[in-house]
Amino acid sequence: MGSMGADLGDLDNDMLPDLIVTEMLPATEERKKTKTLFESWDKQQLAVKEGYFNQYARNALQRNLGNGSFLEVSRQASVSGTEWSWGALIFDMDNDGFKDIFVSNGIFKDLLDRDYLAYDANEEKIRNRIAQQEKNVITTLIDAMPSQAVPNAVFHNKGNFNFENTAKNWGLGTPSFSNGSAFGDLDNDGDLDLVVNNVNMPSFIYENTTDTLKNRSIRDRPYG
Repeated sequence: MGSMGADLGDLDNDMLPDLIVTEMLPATEERKKTKTLFESWDKQQLAVKEGYFNQYARNALQRNLGNGSFLEVSRQASVSGTEWSWGALIFDMDNDGFKDIFVSNGIFKDLLDRDYLAYDANEEKIRNRIAQQEKNVITTLIDAMPSQAVPNAVFHNKGNFNFENTAKNWGLGTPSFSNGSAFGDLDNDGDLDLVVNNVNMPSFIYENTTDTLKNRSIRDRPYG
């Protein structure tokens, strides 16, 4: 419904590229009910009638079937909800031979908060504030938006499109308002490190401490 970041990678080692596209569906039941706006039945039916396909507020994980088609398996793979998500990275984070998924997420102002929209930013209240010539109406509305940092998402690939969120166990669960991210072997030790930029706080630089004597890597160098 509201596509954000995307990445391609072979998630099941079948030599075919799979695709993940992030969205804004929260991870927990509580935040789904308080932070998400869903289309009404009438709006959804109108969109389909006008030629749009069914739209769903969740991440899309497209498994390449190898016959020119893809199968959306985000809910089956347990990667459908990762909060207000931005970038997605597919890379092997623990050198076990399977590519994992990292999702940077968080928004500084929860502009879709249901209570905020119902009680602070409803049309009637905004009209009254403007009619009363309140100063800085827009600034007041922005300041009233809830703000809550959330952890980024890390999905450990256990094979056969079975994923487990290991952000906390892998030391990547610090709540933040993260946006862009990139990976690379920053210290040439054979595993991939991670850099994440954040809003209103320093960037994260994560050193990968995978035991590369147990989980090895291959280094190429020019011949001659």
